[in-house]
Amino acid sequence: MNMHISSQAYPHLAAPGENSTLNRLWLTTGLLMLSLLAGCDRSPASKTTQVLARVNGDEITVYSVNRLLALQPPSTLPAAQLQKQAVSTLIDQQLLVQAALAAKLERSAEVIEADEMNHKQALIRAYLAPFFSKLAAPAEAAIVAYYNAHPELFAARKLYQFNQINIQASDGQQTTLLTRLRDSSDLNQFLDGLKAQQIGFVTRVTAKAAEDLPTALLPRLAAAKPGDALLVGRNEQGMTIISVLSSTAAPLSLNDARPAIQASLLEAARKRALQTAIKRNRDSARIEYIQAQPGQNVRF
Repeated sequence: MNMHISSQAYPHLAAPGENSTLNRLWLTTGLLMLSLLAGCDRSPASKTTQVLARVNGDEITVYSVNRLLALQPPSTLPAAQLQKQAVSTLIDQQLLVQAALAAKLERSAEVIEADEMNHKQALIRAYLAPFFSKLAAPAEAAIVAYYNAHPELFAARKLYQFNQINIQASDGQQTTLLTRLRDSSDLNQFLDGLKAQQIGFVTRVTAKAAEDLPTALLPRLAAAKPGDALLVGRNEQGMTIISVLSSTAAPLSLNDARPAIQASLLEAARKRALQTAIKRNRDSARIEYIQAQPGQNVRF
């Protein structure tokens, strides 16, 4: 068994359930990811607003349902079923809101802070909207160049099956275990050693496409053979190892990859626009770092 060690951590493996690489291409980062929570319509209802339900007198309108549905991922379910689910969700939400108001929790520091944060987020989105609206669609040449620059995601894309092992061990134990793993001819032998030492670990066999894995890991996976073990995450609490079981070629054509590439290029453009807006305001701002009181540490 070949053991490849890297100091690079891959939290998307150590914490299953994170968004995939291609899925993340559809998202913006930082301030761009801020979104309003869906809820019952708090704007003044017009006389023509259709009321779908009332919860102890509070109305749930078509507007609030449509707003919630707009935040949901695409679905193949019938529209009527989606609307029914949305109404049920808003009813549950309003019941909890009413219970919180009855307990006068709107005066709590946590809620006041959240309201302030939501207000700031709304202001930021409103300020950035004109910057983003001016962005042009990615040119075809840029799309082709991106496709050619990332064969591991497209032309040379693979599907991987591997055994993920999350091990609970101190930093000192990890050094010893990694040496032992290098010297082991069989992963099961290594795992038996963990059991003998009563070192906690969890194994999980999983299959992932290249776009569901951290991009930095893909070259190592592409070069790995079945049975190879890769260290993919390490911290003070433990480490994550994967043992490659199989890999299968599953290329994507340029046409198939185009939507994700367009989203990635647009995301990059939004990041640049965001940084430009931040720099413009930083350059004209007066920012004062207040000296810490004696005995306090301040990190920047």
